[in-house]
Amino acid sequence: MPQIVHIFFLALLLFVSNFEPVYFDDWHITLTENPKPEIVQEVAYDPWGLVMQDESYSKDPANENKFTFLQKELMTYADLNLYHFQYRNYDAQLGRWHNVDAFADKYSSFSSYHFSGNNPVMNKEHDGRFFWTAITGVIDGLVTGFFKGGFDPTSASARSSAWKEYDPTARWSKTNKAWEIDKGLVQTDPNKSFWGQAWELFSRFTWQAPQTVLGNAYGHILNNVGVVNNVSHGFGVTVLDTEINGGAITIGNYISGPRGFRADWTDHLFVHEYGHYIQSQQWGPAYLLAIGVPSLQSAGLAGIGIGDHHDRWFEADASFKGMAYFDEHFGSGAAGYFRGSLNHFDSNSFINANAVTGANWSPYNNNRTGVQNFSGHAISPTFHWSDPFLYAYLLAGFFIF
Repeated sequence: MPQIVHIFFLALLLFVSNFEPVYFDDWHITLTENPKPEIVQEVAYDPWGLVMQDESYSKDPANENKFTFLQKELMTYADLNLYHFQYRNYDAQLGRWHNVDAFADKYSSFSSYHFSGNNPVMNKEHDGRFFWTAITGVIDGLVTGFFKGGFDPTSASARSSAWKEYDPTARWSKTNKAWEIDKGLVQTDPNKSFWGQAWELFSRFTWQAPQTVLGNAYGHILNNVGVVNNVSHGFGVTVLDTEINGGAITIGNYISGPRGFRADWTDHLFVHEYGHYIQSQQWGPAYLLAIGVPSLQSAGLAGIGIGDHHDRWFEADASFKGMAYFDEHFGSGAAGYFRGSLNHFDSNSFINANAVTGANWSPYNNNRTGVQNFSGHAISPTFHWSDPFLYAYLLAGFFIF
């Protein structure tokens, strides 16, 4: 089977130590040498995902990118031409699913085979499932009615506009995202044994209860202020794709990160954050005080040039734990692994990738950024003079109480 080769003619890397935005005026890129760049693939499709052959082009059909429409794989072998979503297969020629919705019994008034509510321009499918919760639906409905003009007796246009935006079944609605956030309370890691998953779930409401409650509440706050783009689940965690850039934060089994963030080992930022979830399971009620709060303080200090946040003991430990987990299940411990594989987690690049020299970048692209992972992660801590001050609040509390 041919391997897809990723060729990068130009890589522009800009690093600012304080993570402040950088703006450019009158930006130009000029090519002065041969060979000139060429288009190797162009895909045009209608709102339903049907490829418009006359408007599309591929220089090398055998190695073309299949992940185009909604970033889902187009399965062309055996002339299937079906898009593979997480739970079902979609036929763009028909605009219908080929499989029954797993939640069809709860929505008898809707066809189980319809795609995006028969309106792919306004609605976006994520994983092929369709459901919502009555509680969050009612809350979102009340907010729409009383605070967004849905019950405005003076303006028919205001009422129409408000209810047009209310659709608790749509993935973009706050109601649906709230349900996905709450559903994360019972998500477990499929790579664990039955008893391992049972303990993971039980401990979430006992041993890990403080961070579970806080993480769930934080997710709902982000959702209600309108910065959550999508909510997904994987490996026992709930991941929030948000409009907040500059890193990610893990509170219990809830991880929020930048645009496009999801449970995906090709994203080394997620791998690191998953290590914090492993810490949460191990440290239990001490997690917030021993790791959560100091980590927030460390990030703040790094923002003003005090210490390196990434090699503090709790950050290095999280990187090591996340790396070990994904290396075991999707890297060197997985079937078919070989160094440099595009289909397996690469621990070498996770540790040793160097953005400056270009050495040891990941062999695969990060699905979130579209380029290789080029920054390594410390897995051994480095002591800094400011470390003890991260726990000063514990000493102060001890003397006060």
